[in-house]
Amino acid sequence: MRLTLSLFLISLHAAPLAAQQIGRTDDLLAAVRPVYFCVNLQPETSTQEDLAVWTFPHGAPRPYAMTNDQVTARPGLAFGFELRATGPDSLSDVTIVVDHPPLHDTGATRHSWTADIPVQANALSFYGFGRASEVTPGRWTFSYIKDDRVIYRHVFDLTPANDPNLSCVAAEKSGELNE
Repeated sequence: MRLTLSLFLISLHAAPLAAQQIGRTDDLLAAVRPVYFCVNLQPETSTQEDLAVWTFPHGAPRPYAMTNDQVTARPGLAFGFELRATGPDSLSDVTIVVDHPPLHDTGATRHSWTADIPVQANALSFYGFGRASEVTPGRWTFSYIKDDRVIYRHVFDLTPANDPNLSCVAAEKSGELNE
C-alpha cells in the first residue's frame, strides 16, 4: 500500500489564543496551542491529489484543545497546533518537520513541509490520518524551523485505540474521541 500524506496549514479567524508554553517557543510566536480534531476519511484508493483537499465533518475544523500530550490514534484523526506569529509581519517559509514511528506501508519516519504563519489570524497546522492504513501510534515530534533555528518543538504521544476500526468522526459522536 502506498502512503499518501496529507498535510497543510490553514488560517482560522477565531478568538485570539492565550500564550501557552508547552514546548520550546521563542519570540517569533505569539501563541501556540496543541489541538486535535476529526477529518473525513478518504478511500484507501485515493490519489495524492484527492488527499491534498481535506473535508471536515462539520464543514470546518473543530479543534479540541489538548489537556496533555496524549491523544488516541484512529482513522480520521488530525493533530497539531493553532498558532500565530508575533509580528509585525507573518513568518514566511517556516519548515515544519514531523518525526514519527515507521509508517506501516512505507516505513517512512519523517515528513516535512513549508508554510507561512500569519500575525492577524490563528493558523492551524496539522498532520492527519486521512486513511485507515496511515494510523500509527507512538511518539510524534513536531519541530518548527525558521532560518535554521528551531522556534518551537512539541512531542505528542499517540496511543492505540481500544477499537482501531472506530473512526474519529464515529468516536466523536459516541463520546469516545480521546478514550
